[in-house]
Amino acid sequence: MAGAVYDGLLDGVLELMVRKKEMAARIKSLTLEQAGFLAPEQAEKLLELVDKKQACIDEIGRIDGELQQLKEKAGVVDGVPEQEGVDRPVFQKRERIEKMRREIDLILREAWHLDEQNRRRLEAEFCRIKSSLKSLQAGRKTFTAYQGAAAPARGCFIDKKK
Repeated sequence: MAGAVYDGLLDGVLELMVRKKEMAARIKSLTLEQAGFLAPEQAEKLLELVDKKQACIDEIGRIDGELQQLKEKAGVVDGVPEQEGVDRPVFQKRERIEKMRREIDLILREAWHLDEQNRRRLEAEFCRIKSSLKSLQAGRKTFTAYQGAAAPARGCFIDKKK
């Protein structure tokens, strides 16, 4: 593959990796923000953040598709196009791409751990609400049992025609 074409492919990969890293950082940021909105009364804001996070995930999917197209244009090993006898600038670009891939993996792993913490907190909140509802239902049953059946209404009718 010609050096200029190969260099152009590396530039394209680098540009896509920068975008992917930005999206990964945005996902992590949104996940951190979600931690503040796990209470039931904040469900709307939580869902809004989930939608934003999903948009970032979709964008990463599109970026991965573009990266795959670049990989198909050149021989690729672990996301980095391979070429024999590369010069120093090309080697440096390949090193930057590999470093960025590791950084993206780290960011996404951290976001996953934060998301797991949020999920556990949501499960705990769900269990707390479920327990409160059971307690409320038991209280209603107890109240009804002690109150007994509702007494019939008493009254009399007066017929004024007689």
